[in-house]
Amino acid sequence: MTLRLELSQETARLIEEGAMEHGVPREEYAIQLLESRLAERTRPKPFLSDPEIPPEERLRRFKEWIALPRPPMPVLPPEALERESIYEGR
Repeated sequence: MTLRLELSQETARLIEEGAMEHGVPREEYAIQLLESRLAERTRPKPFLSDPEIPPEERLRRFKEWIALPRPPMPVLPPEALERESIYEGR
């Protein structure tokens, strides 16, 4: 998608400086900034420490989170858990 933006001089200066600091073209730096900001918006907010959420709602959300599918854990061979392999070379 192509998007044309009119930026203030201050915003343009900050993008130019950031691009120079990171050694990338200003367009690439601006895209990185936008993608980073958008990722923050879609990232779930920490609900367990939010004082505005009642305890019952926190518990409900916690239980929902626990029920989410998880990627499979790797299966370790039994010898990986033996004392000798844990302290190998000591």
